[in-house]
Amino acid sequence: MLTPRVSEEATEFRPLSAQKVHPFHVSVTEMNHNQQEATLEMQSKIFTDDFEAAIAKQYNRKVDLSDKSLHESMDSLVRKYVLSHLQVKVNGKLLSPAYLGFEQEKEAVYVYVEYLKIPATILEVDFFNNLLYDYYTDQINILHFKSGDKRKSIKLDYPDSSIRFSL
Repeated sequence: MLTPRVSEEATEFRPLSAQKVHPFHVSVTEMNHNQQEATLEMQSKIFTDDFEAAIAKQYNRKVDLSDKSLHESMDSLVRKYVLSHLQVKVNGKLLSPAYLGFEQEKEAVYVYVEYLKIPATILEVDFFNNLLYDYYTDQINILHFKSGDKRKSIKLDYPDSSIRFSL
């Protein structure tokens, strides 16, 4: 299972206006096939300000992923948003995600999802990711996938949202 990234800095609150504005819109998703546990572990890293804006637009409500007192209500929004924008098929079978949660650290949010009962041998992966496409037309979504000694990295530029690759 993935170990959440926690640091002392994750507890500090900085208003969005105090955060540095970044010139590009990107998310990075890492997927690791844990053959011993028969799981696929996924971690997505998304800029906090972009993610908050996209969720706020999608659900028409104020979003603050940094405020610990709002974590529970924000968790349900993050879950709904992420699970509606990411899908994975392994060997032609659509996987059912188990949402594990999110945490905010500095300028990024880390979202954790796990897929269970993954076959020991993965031949083909279909990956759908349109995170933040509903908010930014210059969004880039990067995927790093690892299974055993095989590793694939893929970049999806808006509007491309799906890719199939063989291992």
